[in-house]
Amino acid sequence: MDMELLKGLFTGALFGAGLYIVGATNRTNLLNMLKLKDFTLMKTIAFAMGIAAILIHGSLYLNIMPVSKLSIKSMYLGVILGSMILAVGFGTVGLCPGTAIGSLASGYRKAAVVILGGLFGTYFFAQSYAYLKSLGIF
Repeated sequence: MDMELLKGLFTGALFGAGLYIVGATNRTNLLNMLKLKDFTLMKTIAFAMGIAAILIHGSLYLNIMPVSKLSIKSMYLGVILGSMILAVGFGTVGLCPGTAIGSLASGYRKAAVVILGGLFGTYFFAQSYAYLKSLGIF
């Protein structure tokens, strides 16, 4: 098996375990965070982002990771539309792509619908990309 694939599987499993441990695979916790009823998960996410920022900065400073690995993506209509679609789905169902996979793995079967919807959306986007690009959206 390819080493890059193994690294991806390991980090994905680690990420999923982290989501499960902090309660991010529980859609009730996510919806309560989005409704600003419970800030526990939001604080955990903010803390994780801070740790990630420190680790990234440290790895750049120590030349463990080259700056070329970081990039700022350009803003265009497709990014805005995609963000809006994700936000509506996240707010409605209480799951985003990562938490849906974690929820399915922890036994919440309805998360499969979210995952299938994401796969369908990805397929639809891939099939319509050339047309959307010709319209100037991408």
